[in-house]
Amino acid sequence: MSLTLDNVKQKYKFAIEDVLEGNDVVKANKCSQWMRKKELKAEKDLIYIKIRVTFTDVGQQPITFKQFYLEDTEGYFCDAVAPDDYLEDTLQSQQTIIGGLLFSVYQDIESCRLWFNTNLYYENSNDVILIDIALPSEVSETRTEILSKQAMLVKQYTQQIEFNLEKEKITPENQTKTIIKQLAQKFGIPYKRIDNGYLLRVPLPEGRKQNIIVTFSGKDDKGNDLITIATICAPVEGEKNNRIFLKLNPKLTFGGIGITTINDEEFYVITQTYSIQALQLKSLIIDAIEYIARQGDWLEEKLIGKDIR
Repeated sequence: MSLTLDNVKQKYKFAIEDVLEGNDVVKANKCSQWMRKKELKAEKDLIYIKIRVTFTDVGQQPITFKQFYLEDTEGYFCDAVAPDDYLEDTLQSQQTIIGGLLFSVYQDIESCRLWFNTNLYYENSNDVILIDIALPSEVSETRTEILSKQAMLVKQYTQQIEFNLEKEKITPENQTKTIIKQLAQKFGIPYKRIDNGYLLRVPLPEGRKQNIIVTFSGKDDKGNDLITIATICAPVEGEKNNRIFLKLNPKLTFGGIGITTINDEEFYVITQTYSIQALQLKSLIIDAIEYIARQGDWLEEKLIGKDIR
């Protein structure tokens, strides 16, 4: 079985037992007053998180405080250090352990997510699987849950394309798979097979990433097989932005901004369609994929200010 976020999440269950900040960490004897004063001099302070972890898989799995990271709102990952009740144990199947994690964070930056490093890797990728755990807040949805929703969004989008690979018996499909695999390996792009095509997770500057969907989308008037390169950017909220973004289309090197409806909700998408023979021009395809990823990420940032696709 290939490793996915969903089947790895089935192995681990997390719950936050307690969160302490600042002087409350010292009062609870999770660190010394000297240690906190040292952090304050560096314009930092301490956060203590008590966490419960259940491991449901078969076999043993070491869990240590070194596998946890606290992310701040600027995207910086803070390493955990060991309080008196630090989390370091080897779990058996169906076992639960409870332990503490201690983090040093800058005072003027808010902490937003706790991450657990599974030490497992996605198929066809050097990216380790991280699971984020919701901190107590008004917004309890984790990035892991958001990404799961995005995967469902991609699936619903591709299912709208009325093109059956088995029925059409598209001959260049194996060739397409080979080229996608070569591109992914050469440029370090994780990918996976989805309905009617492939999903690529394209790395961008500053650690951002963008989902690119490569689908088989039918035939042109001459009977040539077509593929579409697309990215889902953000939900459409009001009509104010429509004219602005549509005016950008003539300036785009690849693709065009449009609107598609998925499950009765409208989304901005950037798409480019090619004859499948164009896959032979690998430089053209990788340029298109990278460009559409960058523009999709830019559009997403402008509209919602987050990197979630």
